[in-house]
Amino acid sequence: MKHDTGKTFHEYVQFKRIEIAKNWLTKTDKSILQIANGLGFSSARYFSLLFKRISGCTPDEYRQPN
Repeated sequence: MKHDTGKTFHEYVQFKRIEIAKNWLTKTDKSILQIANGLGFSSARYFSLLFKRISGCTPDEYRQPN
């Protein structure tokens, strides 16, 4: 997998989960906790930390209109 995507399997799965979260953040009014739970994260805090690490901003910042 790493040869094809440049990511380990675990990194790829996390990346895809964050991509889904981005969609939910812009297309639904679900709370950060609901999104974190819906994507199987152990906590909203961990979800937010991972989201920022991958996206460069927090889920709240991402959701804000430009």
